[in-house]
Parts: sequence; structure tokens; C-alpha cells
Amino acid sequence: MASNERDNKSWIKTLSEIQGRRGNQPEGDGWKTTKELKTIYKCGMCRMYEIINQGLEEGKIEQFQGTAPNSTGRMVRRIWYKIK
Repeated sequence: MASNERDNKSWIKTLSEIQGRRGNQPEGDGWKTTKELKTIYKCGMCRMYEIINQGLEEGKIEQFQGTAPNSTGRMVRRIWYKIK
């Protein structure tokens, strides 16, 4: 059983490395994630999402949906925002 778990971890690591090379991130400067914007604006996540959604509705903010590695190295969906 232990070797099976090691084998699974090896598969996860290998597949994540392959997927990591295929990340889909925005090109150019000015793109920020919600977490980065929250730090800049110094507010909570709920408030930040409200502000971002209002900006999207008003056409002041552009959105890019892509993928990037998370803190553990796994590929996850990520959304970036940029001022139009």
C-alpha cells in the first residue's frame, strides 16, 4: 500500500509538471489577481469581489480567465483583472 501511495505521488508530481508548462496566463503588464488587488486596496475578499464586479459591469475593468500553479505547484484556474 505504501509503494502505491508513493507511485500516486510520483504521478501527481509528473503530471503537474507537464501541466505547469501549459499554464495560460495573461500577457502584458497591469494584470492582477483578486488577492493582489485586495492587498493593494486593503479590504476583505467579499468587498473586493463587489468592487470588481461593479467595475466589470461598468466596463472599467477587463477580465482574463486562465490557469497558473498554486502554492503547492498544482495547476488551478485563475482570474486576472486589468484596468481598461
